[in-house]
Amino acid sequence: MLRQSSNVGYLALLFLVGGAGCGGDAPLPSEESSAVGSAVTTWWHPLRDASWDWQLAVPVNTTSANVDVYDIDMFDNQASVVTALHNLGRKVICYVDVGSWEQYRPDASQFPTSVRGASYDGFPDERWLDIRRIDLLAPPLRARLDQAKQKGCDAVEPDNMDGYDTTAHESSGFPLTYQDQITFNRFIATEVHARGMGVGLKNDINQTKDLVNDFDFVVSEQAFQYNEYTYFANFTAAGKPIFEAEYKLDPSKYCAKAKSLHISAIRKKNSLNSYRVGCEGYGDATWRPPDAGGLRLETAEGTPWRPPDSTPFTITRMARSLTARRATHQCGTNAAPMRHLFGHRV
Repeated sequence: MLRQSSNVGYLALLFLVGGAGCGGDAPLPSEESSAVGSAVTTWWHPLRDASWDWQLAVPVNTTSANVDVYDIDMFDNQASVVTALHNLGRKVICYVDVGSWEQYRPDASQFPTSVRGASYDGFPDERWLDIRRIDLLAPPLRARLDQAKQKGCDAVEPDNMDGYDTTAHESSGFPLTYQDQITFNRFIATEVHARGMGVGLKNDINQTKDLVNDFDFVVSEQAFQYNEYTYFANFTAAGKPIFEAEYKLDPSKYCAKAKSLHISAIRKKNSLNSYRVGCEGYGDATWRPPDAGGLRLETAEGTPWRPPDSTPFTITRMARSLTARRATHQCGTNAAPMRHLFGHRV
């Protein structure tokens, strides 16, 4: 989704904990018991600095990234994919759209036409939902969360959780308020937790201060490109991870800051396939740039870079000269939905 950077931000809290990284040395993710209403349900709570990969394209490459967490599409993957990742020691977050209607989903007919609002900008097969009508949205959304549970998902990434915020995107077509969004988002969090899964807050940066106690982690896009990383300070202060993806910035532009702020930042292609450049170990003497996925070293003029024979070569200079080249994506029969293939905010 195209978003404009907000001019209002919360002050960042800088956590100068020695040795903390983007995930390579992170503690193992944990499980805790938490209360939902009068019942006590156990769900997975990912820990701050956990490493991750985000693959919404299919098929998922289950062995491409040695990370703690995979985030994959719930509809487009069978339970066997989740099981395969579990067998490799990974936790699995499942992507589920809750704030917009997707015409291409198998349960699209379960959403009444009365709750389908304005078209999602650039994606005519999607429409914003009237999140005030939880009575009408609850049945199909609960069915989706049931399916996520049945497939073995450890957590859910509920998308389009900021329909009210017209500073971030076009109007939803409904007069949604800040409080409408808070109510809906807490409904989603409660429903996910009641099924024994963790839940993430997706991109809803202007409500983090009110929702930090309801959500277990954040999934964010281009927070460093748009200087929005300061909005997550209350989540990191609570020991909750920020799973963040950049599409355009070179890792040298954000990895050091991400590590200092305990943000698990990665570089992805817009297709959200298996291409990944993580910040794990960035700045350490042993760090090397990945040699896969279309990376090359180049000069400021864009020509291939080679170290001069008479000049000592350092890892720092190498890191600063990295540029990730985005390959042209060609959609096949197994391609993920177009909006997820090309990102939300590029």
